[in-house]
Amino acid sequence: MQLRDYLPKTLFGRMLSIILIPMILVQVITVFIFYERHWDTVTRHMAEQLAADISLLA
Repeated sequence: MQLRDYLPKTLFGRMLSIILIPMILVQVITVFIFYERHWDTVTRHMAEQLAADISLLA
C-alpha cells in the first residue's frame, strides 16, 4: 500500500481535503488547549478553596 492509494482522485475530493483537514486540525488543537487551560484553572481554584476550608477548620 502506498500513500497514493489513500489520496483523493477527483478535484472535488482534493479541494475538500485541502480545506477541511486544516480546519479540523485547528479546531482539535483549539479545543485541546481550551480544555487543558480550563482544567488547570478549575483545579487551581478548587485547591485554593480546599486550603481555605482547611484553614478555617484548623
